Amino acid sequence: MPTISIANPHLSARIRLRGAELCSLNDTVRQRELLWRGDPAVWSGTAPILFPAVGRLRESGFRYRGQFYDLPIHGFAAARDFSIESRSPSAVTLRLSDTAATRAVYPFAFDLRVRFELIENTIRIDYAVTNPAAEPLIFSLGSHPAFALPAASMGEAAAQLHFDREEEGVCHRIRDGLLGDAEPLCLAERRLMLRADTFAEDAIILRNLRSRRLSLYAAGERLLTFDTGGAPHLGLWAKPNAPYLCVEPWLTTDDSRDAPLEISAKPGFITLSERDCFQMHYQVCV
Repeated sequence: MPTISIANPHLSARIRLRGAELCSLNDTVRQRELLWRGDPAVWSGTAPILFPAVGRLRESGFRYRGQFYDLPIHGFAAARDFSIESRSPSAVTLRLSDTAATRAVYPFAFDLRVRFELIENTIRIDYAVTNPAAEPLIFSLGSHPAFALPAASMGEAAAQLHFDREEEGVCHRIRDGLLGDAEPLCLAERRLMLRADTFAEDAIILRNLRSRRLSLYAAGERLLTFDTGGAPHLGLWAKPNAPYLCVEPWLTTDDSRDAPLEISAKPGFITLSERDCFQMHYQVCV
């Protein structure tokens, strides 16, 4: 599968054209691969883009102008081939636009650009969604990067995720295929301990996140610090006891049981007028 490589004296990265998916992030100073390897026996993803929806939609789709459209979980961007718009030794911008195939499941014109840039010991990923048409563009957006833990399993990694602000101590889980009600979440001194059973009941979803920076530690050592870019919601996920952690900044979450079917009424979805552009980003610092 075609990839693009970028590098600077601190980091190197590879990005697949399929899905504009970051598939390697190497700390060249410490000689450490930071990204999950995408083992298909466990989970084949590495950092899929979630567009034009995040998570599961009620009835597995949405209604727009009287018609119902089936849309897979997390949308379709991760399965599409992006084109290269620009590149340099340390940065690349990839682009995806609507086609007849996308319009069959999502009746909107769009341009989605993703820029990966290495700046000293940080990788910054920028998203820009533009509406090229006179009709409104309605969408959500998120990311799903998975970071490797230096052990054979999560239980053996002695890993912790540190939040930079006090959170509410509640989370949501997926219940009966949709977003469930708020449940208690144990955060001791702004820390989530990652144990073998942390994700036995699927993802941990934090709505209305207060923190912007989260630091991942294993065996007492900081592996990386993640800057959400100010995203309102956060998903945390891994296959049970697998040696990685997905840290996922989201504009919206999975639908709840009472979520509207009409896409324009779904909470948190963005509506763009002609030529309007929406931007968001996240950063990983090693």
